[in-house]
This record gives sequence, structure tokens and C-alpha cells, in this order.
Amino acid sequence: MMSSHTAHTTRASKIWEKGARLGSGISLLSLCIASVAAGAAEYTINTDSPRQVIQGLGVELQLDSIGSGNNGLPEQVTGIPHDLIHSERERLNNEMLQGFRYARLAMGLYYRGLTLDEKYLAERYPGHLEETRSIIMDSGMEGASAEYWSQTPYWKSTNSYIGGELRDDIDYEDFGDAVIKDIQHFEQGGIPVVRWSLQNEPFTSNNRYSNTYFPSDGIKYYEAYLATASKVRAYNPDIFLHSDSGHGQKSSRVDLIHEDPAALALVDGWSWHKIGTNSNDQIKNADYYNSETHGKPVYNNEFEYLDGKTSVDRMINTAQSIMNWMTFMDSPTWYWLHALKPSYNKESEGYGLGLWRPGDDNNFDQYSHIAPHHWDYLNTNWNGIAGFVKYMPWDSVRQHVNEQKVRFNQRIMSWKTPSGQMVFALTNRNTTPFTYTIDISKTSGAFTGRRFDVAERDAYIGEVSGASVAITVPPQSVEFWVEYDQQKPTFSISTVGMDICENAAVKRSAQGPCAQTASTGVLKVKRIGGDDRAVTVQLVDRSSANAGEDFASIPLTAHFDQGQDTVMIPVAPIDDTQGETTENISFELAIHNDYNVAAANRATIKLHDDGDDELNWVGVYPVSDGAESGMPVVVELVRSGDLSRALDVNYQLGGSATGGSDYSILGNRAYFASGQERVRVEVPVLDDRELEEHETLSVALLPSDKYYVSSPIATQKITDDERPLTLVVDNADAGRVAVNGDWATSSFSDERHGADYLHDRKNGKGSKSVTFSPLLPSASAYAVSVIYSAGNDRANNVPVTINHAGGSNTVTVNQQENGGNWVGLGEYQFSGNNADLVTIANTGTSGFVMADAVRFEDLGTVIDNTQAQLTGSWNVSSFAAERIGGDYLHDRNMPKGELAATYAWQAPTSGDYIVYVYYNSLSDRATNVPVTVEYADGSETVTIDQTRNGGAWQPLGVFPLEADQTARVTISNAGTDGFVIADAIRWVAVAR
Repeated sequence: MMSSHTAHTTRASKIWEKGARLGSGISLLSLCIASVAAGAAEYTINTDSPRQVIQGLGVELQLDSIGSGNNGLPEQVTGIPHDLIHSERERLNNEMLQGFRYARLAMGLYYRGLTLDEKYLAERYPGHLEETRSIIMDSGMEGASAEYWSQTPYWKSTNSYIGGELRDDIDYEDFGDAVIKDIQHFEQGGIPVVRWSLQNEPFTSNNRYSNTYFPSDGIKYYEAYLATASKVRAYNPDIFLHSDSGHGQKSSRVDLIHEDPAALALVDGWSWHKIGTNSNDQIKNADYYNSETHGKPVYNNEFEYLDGKTSVDRMINTAQSIMNWMTFMDSPTWYWLHALKPSYNKESEGYGLGLWRPGDDNNFDQYSHIAPHHWDYLNTNWNGIAGFVKYMPWDSVRQHVNEQKVRFNQRIMSWKTPSGQMVFALTNRNTTPFTYTIDISKTSGAFTGRRFDVAERDAYIGEVSGASVAITVPPQSVEFWVEYDQQKPTFSISTVGMDICENAAVKRSAQGPCAQTASTGVLKVKRIGGDDRAVTVQLVDRSSANAGEDFASIPLTAHFDQGQDTVMIPVAPIDDTQGETTENISFELAIHNDYNVAAANRATIKLHDDGDDELNWVGVYPVSDGAESGMPVVVELVRSGDLSRALDVNYQLGGSATGGSDYSILGNRAYFASGQERVRVEVPVLDDRELEEHETLSVALLPSDKYYVSSPIATQKITDDERPLTLVVDNADAGRVAVNGDWATSSFSDERHGADYLHDRKNGKGSKSVTFSPLLPSASAYAVSVIYSAGNDRANNVPVTINHAGGSNTVTVNQQENGGNWVGLGEYQFSGNNADLVTIANTGTSGFVMADAVRFEDLGTVIDNTQAQLTGSWNVSSFAAERIGGDYLHDRNMPKGELAATYAWQAPTSGDYIVYVYYNSLSDRATNVPVTVEYADGSETVTIDQTRNGGAWQPLGVFPLEADQTARVTISNAGTDGFVIADAIRWVAVAR
């Protein structure tokens, strides 16, 4: 048996084995310069020197949206699988994902729904968990490799997925329990969590997408890892725990783990992100990656190309990255970043093995061959990985290959499949052919080849046999050579008839796809030789049609009795009422040591729909936020496709707002009349007198077999109108900003308020300033803060001067840190006239100076205990540092019912006012302190627990006051169960 490859036997060559494995005493440098016969390279494949078990490969799944260029977390969902039609989901599962073992699950990013308390992960829209299960488990993967891109906001300093660290006051016991609840959430949805890590890239801190930063001193990472990993280990010892998901065992964040045997015992492996790295790195720096491992495996669990570009050279580099991690680091696995990326994200070509077109992408100038809700491969990414997914089954065992010279651009790796079949892979990254001379005498001596390059995927390229073979690999290609045994039978698969129809009796037209099709298709599996024994051949389903729904399920085996040379497998379509595109019923012969597979190893039958009406696609999109002032939350439901039929669509209301008190619950169904494309849903917002944070209301479409869901959720904000006055002056506000000197306008950074910001061009130091002049409604105390974009090239000593009623103060701001956040400058009393100014200057600065916006928050009027009218004998104390003024009062915890402190205040104008109380907390404080507020409509008593929330202004509620009316707040010790504190009261006008 001959092919374009030369098949021959050579004299057994003595291969220099010393130094072929690192750590043998021979340096890599000596390997690279070892002499070899000109024009030839000599390799020996061993079957008696097994190395590590290769568990299988991993891939990440984009289950939700991220902004183009990894910028932002859009509310509108763009993700797989929900954005694909059903046949494309099935094709993705069977064609691409089948063969991967681990699904990298980005917790807090691509799965970022929250419970109302924001402590635990939850679905972001109905059906999200089931869709996640379907893409992982229906593709045959083992389970989820779950990592936090960000912990849920409850545990973070920013109360947000984006930016920040874990809270300093975090309760690690509760935090560990929350991690287990998140794992259980996936398990209860049918997704096993088989690998887990505390944090993806703990060194990352940005304001673009989900992340949690762990400082480089490693203290917080150590504490958090110890608390959470120990909980995971106790919950399920079989979950593989890895650290640090970025810089592996070399990260400064794991230094304390290295020093603590108890923590080290909770690390099963070290995970790296050598993103887009040249595969040479794993050869040249193998000693570095293999050191300080404590006997635990190292592996790369994220690989992509950050510049968003792909190429043929990178395709081979990707293949070599897999091979070199496994050859030189004994890695048990390797992960590519994304299976599919959306067609309109600018980073997609460098990140995805393929692309899909979301329903809202109407730009067909790019990827015009990809229809909406369909996907296709990126050959220059996928073809570098596909052969490993197919020809390196889970739990294959790498076999050592002796290399006389370790080459950077031509790599070789060999393994034995679980069924005992030898396979070896070859690459050629050069632009000219390269010939491998390989000693295969320790194998059965015969192999069939498959090639992957930019133009071909899994192309059959012939057979080689002998004790030594010469294989010439074309430029920029990857080849896989699978062992076969001439004494064993060879099998092929084909079809009898290429087309079938759901209902062959239906003839919509003489030219229709069902006009000339059969009612049943047939797969024909044929044996060539070796018919003296019974054998069972394994089949792999690669269909886009769904077995059990589109066609009757068939066995995934073909059994041959002794002497039998053909097995015919009927394929019967299932008729349904769902209009579908033409789908493929494809089956492939699995490689196995019991038999050989011929070139014809895949057969496809086309399955045509019989003309049923296609389902509509329905999405929900935001229109306008709501406010308590009477503005409703408005969303729009939009459908596409055949509009001739009426359609009912079910939805569900959710979010942090409460139905019945924050908004009216009107229903959960939208009706499309025949011909109607858009339906608006308006949810009335209810006004209350509660002081609340801004809340959210989501309208989520419920899954149905009557329609596809494209954009599944629209989340809008409900603005509470009981808010203290907050005034922001932006750099673009005409009449309120005075610019002195030549400042540049920029919108480059996303860390900004409004459309743009100013910078001083890093010149003219001492001559430039920007002055912000607020128009404050009245004299009052205000908290002042600024916002700016941060960066290493920014000035760390920017002078900001606040002119206020008491004079002026200058605060120095470090603009290299805290970008995109409001940075406080202090609290000041302002007069409410044009003398209230805040000036940002570039005097004495060395870097760029940013001038963006200034915020003024009304702090209202504070009434201290020294101004209160006292009943009974209160004790004056300054023991607690948490106090307003020089002291506070307490009741000595006696005598109850005889002490009261009344704070009187006269409202300057009519309106609603928020009243706050301030106290310090200790465990001996009363839990039931009555505080009575007298206002325009009467009085109200609020009970507060002074064992909690001390040291901060706590709101009592919102109350209407008339101009010049005296309002009173009375703190009493009547019926209390501990020490009662009376310190200060604050009144703040509600912004209208």
C-alpha cells in the first residue's frame, strides 16, 4: 500500500536518547545543536516509555454578551446556544464540541445572573441554566471547569462585577458557603462541576468587564483560596482544584500557598495563561515551567490571540502549543478560549474556533456566507486543534519520542488511545516541505494519515508502513498518523440515497426538495477483510439533525457477525410541525484498536423539511427606564419571519424591584396580531415614600416550542425619587466650566463621565486649569468628588482646589489610580452662590492631568446632641471613635422609659426631606430603640437596632415638611433592651 508519502524500511538507527527528556542532565541548548545527517531528522516512537495521561482538551463557551473589544457587559444578551437555531445548536454540539472534555465556565461573566441579595449566581433569564446544560452535556463533555471572572457583587468592595477586590470585612466562612451554593446551582441544573478555581487572572483590574483584583502580596488570595478551596474539597473531593489561572505556580499571589502545606494540599494543579505565546516558549523555558510544582501538573487553560487576528502561521503555532505543553511540561490538558464568538466583536477572529451571526447583525459585508443564527468555522483556528479533539481521545497516554534534534518549527508527539491504538502528530510551520524519518519499529509498523491545513480538514493522505518511514509534511500543515493492523478488518461507511424528507408523501411542488426523495435513508457500513470473527464498530453522531426529534434514534454501533461484510442501518425521519432548514444526518466511524478505518469514514444524508411554517424569532429590547414620578418601564417585543400568523409570547417580570410595591403587575403575556411585528409592554412604576437604592426591572421571554428566543431579556432601571440632591458638573457643561489654557478633548478612555473629558496635553505645566462652578440651590454642606480616567502616564499629584463658604482647601489627587470612579475630596459648607468653585490645575504635575466632572452631594443640616432638648439624666461620653462632634449621649442602660433626646429643626422650604440618625454600635446596645419623627402630616415611630450599622448615617424615612415648620426627632429609651445612644440627626432635602 503506497501513497504520496514514501514508505520504506531503513537500517535501525541508534538514536541518542540521553537528553530527550528534560531533567536528564542534558540541556535543551545541546539538543538543539546536536548534529544530524543533512536533510533528515531522526525520531523514534516508543511504546515502552509511557508518560502522562492526557485527560482531554477544554474550551470556553460564550453563554452571554460582552462588549466588542471586551468592553462592557451589555444588558442585551448575545450568546450561544440560545442565539442559534436548533439545527445549528446540534451541529455545534456534534461537529465541533464533541471530543472536548471540559467546558470552561466563566462565572460572573458569561453566567452572571444574581439572586436578589447579589450573594449567589442565578439565571439571568429563564432557560439560561438549561441552555448552559444543553451545550455542555449534550455535546458529550464531562462537565464544567468553573472559574470566577468575578465573585458576585455582595462580596466585593465595588458592589459590582466590574473592578474592585474582595471586601475587607468579608466573612470567609459565609463566602466559602456561597461558593458551594454556586456549584450546587449548576449541579441542580444537570451540569457536573469537575474543575474549579477561585479566580481567573487575579492580577487583572479594569473597568471594562468582570474581574476581581487580588493584591500582589498574596495575602487576600491566600485567605480566600484557603477558605473556599477547603469548602470545595470537603463538598466533593473529586473536583480538581487549580491555581492561579494566569501565572500558575510562579504568581506572587501563591507565595503563601507554597509555604503552607495545608493550603498546598488544596492545589491539584497550576494553571497558566500563555495567551497567543509562540510555541517555542514551552521548549526554551521548560525548566522554568517545570520548577516549584511540588509534583503537581502545570497546564495552559486559556489560549487565544489578543489582537483579534488569525493566520495560517498561528494555526500551526496553536497545534504546537498543545504538543509542547504536553511534551515538555507533561501537561494533562490544554484549553482554547472560545468555541464561537459573535460576528461583530472585533476580537472574534483571534478568540474563536468559529463565528456565529447574532440576529441583530445586519452587516453582511463581513462573513456574508454566515446567515443569521448560524455559525461557521475559522479554519486558521479550528484546523490547528480539530485533529487533537478527534484523534486524541480522553485519557490517552503520551508515549515518549526520542528526538535527535528538538526543532522549533517541526514538532512531533505520540500517544496511545484508551483502546490501545498508537497515534502520532507532526507539524511543519515552515513555508517549505519537511521530511521526518521516523523509527516506528516498536509499533505495529503501519499507519494511515490525515492532514489538516488552511484548505483541508481531516483529509485522507494514505498509508505508510515499515520499521522506519519517511513522511514529508507540506508547509504549514498538521498531520495525524493512526496505527492500523493489516491482520484486522477495515471498515468504511457510505449512504444508499443521499436525500430524505420528513414526509415524502407531501409534494409541495415538482421542484420542491421533497419531490424526489425517499421516505427512509440507509447508512451502509462495509467490512473489508478479516471476516473470520465478530466485531463491533463504534459510530459517532456528527448530525445537525437531532436524533429522537428529527429522525429516529439509531444504535451508535454496527455489529458484524463472523463472515458478515455489510450492515445496513435504516434512518427514518420524524415528521413534525416545525419549519426547519435542510439538516444533515451524519455519522462517522470512530477510531479503535479492534479495527481499521478506511478513507470513507463519514456518511451524510440530507434531511429536508416538508414545508412546515418556520417559527418566528422573538426578542425583547429596552425602550425607556422608569421613575417613581410616574414614568413607566417600557420594553418592546419584536418578531421576525412569517408574520401572517398571530402569536402569543409569554414573559416573566423580575429584577431587584418588588412587584406590587415598586411596579404594577399587569400580566405575563404579549399578543402579536396577524401581520404585527412589534408589541410594546409598559409596566407602571409605583411611587412610595421609601428611601431606596435605584432598582431594576427585567422583562424576560420564556422559552417555548412556538417561537425561537433571540434577545431573551431587557433590564431597565427604576429610579427612586426620594434621593438627596446630587449635582454633577461635566467638562462639557456650557456656562458652568471655565477652561484656562490649551486643553485637549478626548473620548479615548471608557473611564469617563459623559461623552468626553479634557487633558492638559502634558505640557504648559503651571499655566492650565479647569474651574467647575455648580449652581447650588441653597447654602448647605456638600460632599465633593471628582471622576477621571486613570493610567500609568497620568499625574499622581494633581492639585484640586475647593472654594467654599469657609475659605479654600487644596486636595492632591493621584490620577494613576481609581479611574472611572468618583473619588472623594471631602465635605464642605457652601454658600449657594457663584463663589462655590472647584478648580483642577496642572501646577507642579509631571504626567497627563485629566479634567472630566465634579459631583456635589447635598449633606443637609446636622443637629448634634449638644443641640438636643434632653429629658432625664443622660451620660455624656467620647469613648467610641464613631461619633459626630466631640461626644455623644447614652442612657446608662437605666432607668428605662424616663430618658428622651429631642432634636428640633425648622425646614427652610416646603417639600420632602430625608431624615437620618447617627450612632455607634456595640454588642451591648439596644436592639429596639424607638425614634419618633413629628412632621407635617403627624408623627411616625421607627425602631432601630443599635447593635448594627453604627458609624454611618442610617435613614429613618422620607417626610413632608412645610416651610418654617419645626420638625422634631425624639430618641427614647422606653422599653429598650440595652444601652441607648443619642448622637446626631441629619435632615436632607429630597431632589425634585
